[in-house]
Amino acid sequence: MPLLAVALAVQTILCQTVWDGAGHGFKPGRIVVDGDKIREVGPQTGSPEQGAIDLGSAFCMPGLVDAHTHVTSYVEHKDDTQQIRRNWAVRNALETIEGGVTTARDMGDEHGDGVWIRDQIDAGKVQGPRLQVACDPIGPEPAHQKMTPDQLRELVREHARRGCDVIKLFATAGMTRTDRYLSRPQLVALVDEAHRLERKVAVHAVAHEACVDAVEAGADSVEHGPGVDAALARDMKRGGIALVPTLYILRYYLEDAPNIEFTAADVAQLEHAIGTVVEPFENGFPDVVRTGVTIAGGSDSFMKLHGKNANEMVWMVHAGLRPERALAAMTKVSAELMGWGDRVGTLAAGRYADVIGVDADPRKDITRMREVRFVMKGGTIVRP
Repeated sequence: MPLLAVALAVQTILCQTVWDGAGHGFKPGRIVVDGDKIREVGPQTGSPEQGAIDLGSAFCMPGLVDAHTHVTSYVEHKDDTQQIRRNWAVRNALETIEGGVTTARDMGDEHGDGVWIRDQIDAGKVQGPRLQVACDPIGPEPAHQKMTPDQLRELVREHARRGCDVIKLFATAGMTRTDRYLSRPQLVALVDEAHRLERKVAVHAVAHEACVDAVEAGADSVEHGPGVDAALARDMKRGGIALVPTLYILRYYLEDAPNIEFTAADVAQLEHAIGTVVEPFENGFPDVVRTGVTIAGGSDSFMKLHGKNANEMVWMVHAGLRPERALAAMTKVSAELMGWGDRVGTLAAGRYADVIGVDADPRKDITRMREVRFVMKGGTIVRP
């Protein structure tokens, strides 16, 4: 490679504060990027380098890692074509990364477009976060619920052959319903086969019994998890199982109800679910947090939430998480849950150069995360 090209590949970012995602801060801070990786992170010393990217008073930190997204989700209509769906996926991916999310898990889609958008992003044809995708979830279909453990194992193998990175299971129906989908023996078979194939398993679970079964089956994460109490959280900590609480999503639906074509009946059902499921979960959340269970950040971005993913951290703090732990949940912890802790989630030498900047310190005011003004992914500036 010509020396000039090497020189041009080196970039220096200057910020009033640099927080590395692992608990260390530098004020003023400096990040040196070499190609798509970080070379150095530390305090500013001496005069600013000529040509540095000077972000002034910005607070700089790792790109967000959203452990529970649905990049392909939009307000669907009956006659939508594959092209319409994929156009929305492209738009959603761009809005997601412009909102500061540089890495994410796409936790299920019904049409197989998750693999497509992941591969388009990886090939540099579409701008978006690097993704792990779960493809279509296992559990909601009545046929899944009737399968034997051996049949479910084959279903996991089929997912792996299709290139699905994560196995997403539904132990229960959605947050507004209590239906049980997969039994404990079924969950055990599914988790065991997924782990044999080196795939992590995320289990959507609402009711307490379903959360217990997901933990007993050895899942890697419980998604949503209103049924997780302090006792179960201690079991999760011992088993190294993460909780991804997704506290914002139902409130988003209420906030954006007309825009996403929700009816008055939908709104009433959501209000009931928030009052009877989400708020009781939040009331007990400080007890869950005190157990030291791993808590990862996931927005459950559906419909038109894309780009507003950081609101999840606001609600995590509202429910009792310290701001710095909420930031870590949606950077370092989510990256580790994905098995990518050596690539993303922290600012350190050798990690991908995924850097975002906000106007003020979110450790003092977490709502600052709603306005990301600088985004770099792999050394490339996405949002100047």
